[in-house]
Amino acid sequence: MSRPGLSTLLGRFPTRRFFASHWPGGLLVQHGAPRRLSGLIDVPELADVDALTALPARQWLVQSGRFRNRFGNVPVTGEAAAEFFHTGHTIYAVEPELRAPRFLEWLAALERDLKVAPGLVLPSVFLSKPGKGSRMHFDAQESFVVQVRGRKRWWLAPNRDVRFPAENYIAGDPVPPSLQVQLDRAPAQVLPDDAVEVVLEPGSIMFVPRGTWHATETLEESWHLDLMLPLPTWGDVMAARLGAHFHASAHWRAPMISGDEVEDRLGLLLDELKAASPAARARPMTQAARPARAGSRRVPRRRTATTRRPTR
Repeated sequence: MSRPGLSTLLGRFPTRRFFASHWPGGLLVQHGAPRRLSGLIDVPELADVDALTALPARQWLVQSGRFRNRFGNVPVTGEAAAEFFHTGHTIYAVEPELRAPRFLEWLAALERDLKVAPGLVLPSVFLSKPGKGSRMHFDAQESFVVQVRGRKRWWLAPNRDVRFPAENYIAGDPVPPSLQVQLDRAPAQVLPDDAVEVVLEPGSIMFVPRGTWHATETLEESWHLDLMLPLPTWGDVMAARLGAHFHASAHWRAPMISGDEVEDRLGLLLDELKAASPAARARPMTQAARPARAGSRRVPRRRTATTRRPTR
């Protein structure tokens, strides 16, 4: 029995090379024997559509070019999802509760090998009947696609329109303002000339970086796992740090009555962040910069925007 983990998932592709050249921004496709993925792709809940749709899930979505937006993502119940699948639609099980012990071992092993937080690998399942698949779009997270059964054709291309998108987008849809501010240029409407074509078979795996354009076609009834990796961004990390800073200080917990002080408060925050930086903590304070002792009448003067030195 194969040992669960990244090395087994990648097959013959060296993990060291994966981290050096593909994680987290380089597309990778590998084919191999399905038996190495025992415990990941052969759990009882993936035996048939009824077993899968009987599970609780965060959401059940139906996809098809028959919908008005030629994509779908229509929320339904698990029972309805099974019926839609039998009539030729794609169903998307968003984080179904796959709880087989061996399956959970796989998730924990991947999180350990990728050095990500426990619970960050989120499994979803796609079931598709033969025919035209999803139209061109990109997703806002990294993921491993693991082909469980059947064959599916993918077209994939790097995204030169937006780097590290914070939300999903389907080509041809209106661009929401939240995505508009992220774009380097207008989003593509057709796949670029350098798109690659890949056919996944049982045992194939594919690492898809965040933002990769892709479209699909199902060649025969296809089931695949989507092991999503919503890696935290630097913005997420800094926002959490700022949140903790705001929570710890009374002047940030105070209610805002007027927006007239926003610029002054921003200046105060910048000063506080500079004072908290490692460089500032390591630098000896001059007498003028030392805080007033208890009982002193002298109050340290905070630098304002007019006294702060300009930077280049």
